[in-house]
Amino acid sequence: LTLVQAGGIASVTMAAIAKNMKASVGGLYRYYPTKEAIFVGLQLRAIEAFDSLLTGRLGKNSEPNSRFDVLQQIVQGFGAWSAFRTESPVYFRLLDQFISVPMRSLDDAGRAIINQSLAPILDRLAQTVSRASQMGVLSPGDAMARTHILWAGLHGLEQFRKRDSDQAEHLTVDALIPVLLRDMLTGWGASRGLVGSVLPNQTM
Repeated sequence: LTLVQAGGIASVTMAAIAKNMKASVGGLYRYYPTKEAIFVGLQLRAIEAFDSLLTGRLGKNSEPNSRFDVLQQIVQGFGAWSAFRTESPVYFRLLDQFISVPMRSLDDAGRAIINQSLAPILDRLAQTVSRASQMGVLSPGDAMARTHILWAGLHGLEQFRKRDSDQAEHLTVDALIPVLLRDMLTGWGASRGLVGSVLPNQTM
């Protein structure tokens, strides 16, 4: 994690880990057969931290009682990604870099482990979208596809955060996140008034 924080994923090598631990490379291979195995372990810890944050924002078994509540649950759930950047910056950077890097960094077995760990998180987010459709807040649609679209949009915005200091205030990431949520939710059928009550700082 220290290496990721200092230099990103590219800085994580078995030699660098051994040097920082004052251990031998051969000794590391007794515990982790490959560098990819270390990446899997790191990602699992990061996913666990993100899941904990998401649970705190959504509640373990909280069922929304109103149209406002169901829409607010979507906003809280998907807003967890940006909150994760603040609350767990090293874990956020780790997951962010793995998602952002275009080439695959894990073998099939490693990806299967990570995908299995991510699946319950995506399912929980998709459930919030599905409930909104069931309650008539959103038009019918593929909840999992919408989940991927929203997360991809929010992830993409986070890539622009390094430019915030050069942008007008209305183009900073924190200003654009509610705009993205507003436009996606109204595009999927939510009323502008209801979305405006959940995102009160936005001009609808």
